Amino acid sequence: MHQRSTESGIANIVKFAWQFNTLLFCESPEPEDRIWNKRRHEARRKMKFKTLAAAAIAGAMMTAGGSAAQAADYNAGTMAGWDWYVEILAGAGVPIGHDATVGGTPGEYTPDNGFGLAGAVGTYLRDNVRGELWVSWFRGGDGTMTPFGPHSGNVNAIDILGNVYYEFQNWGGSQFTPWVGAGLGIVIFDYDGLGLTGGAFTLEDSDVAFAGALHAGFDYAVSDRVDFTGRYSMAIHGSHDIVASNGVTPISVDSSVEHAFMVGLRMKMGGN
Repeated sequence: MHQRSTESGIANIVKFAWQFNTLLFCESPEPEDRIWNKRRHEARRKMKFKTLAAAAIAGAMMTAGGSAAQAADYNAGTMAGWDWYVEILAGAGVPIGHDATVGGTPGEYTPDNGFGLAGAVGTYLRDNVRGELWVSWFRGGDGTMTPFGPHSGNVNAIDILGNVYYEFQNWGGSQFTPWVGAGLGIVIFDYDGLGLTGGAFTLEDSDVAFAGALHAGFDYAVSDRVDFTGRYSMAIHGSHDIVASNGVTPISVDSSVEHAFMVGLRMKMGGN
């Protein structure tokens, strides 16, 4: 009995000593204020991350919105909001040889390349479609007529056409607008001293013929109302008849084709 009591007392002393040692040497629980500081720091870190992410998203949206607005401005400048336009161009003409009969003798006349100017006044008919009144002047001449030989002098071709175009606006989201078109009208041929070099007579006459044209080109939006434009046109001119300067020699000129390459500016007017 005495032995058991002694053992129980020793066990209590050991237990007390262990608890006392734990209180003295073991790490105490973390103070409450330190826990709150850590939580506030973590909350601030998360808020900073969320703010930066929101700013990045907002910046991306503003950039995309600005690009879309710029594209919309150029699109509006191409078509919507404008009532009509004027256009001026300059370029080169490349005529193709064509048949001609001089005093009953058939031949083929191939003039040299020429140069020209053009102007147009047009309006927008509907989305992607515009129409215009087109006037162009090309001056060529010289060249050779088989079998007669080389010629000198000039010939002027003045085309007056009604053209209609279809535009592919802001191709691929860019400032470029390709287009295609066609036109019908008349051409005035005016011969100015054209004839066989050293020959007995020249051509000093004029005549009117049917004309048609196919066009293809592009516009580049310099601003919302000014476009730089480049084009290729294939003009088809009908046959015509003139009389030589001697007043008696008839000359019949068959239909002909001329290729033209021109660049210029288009200014939009009205509206906006």
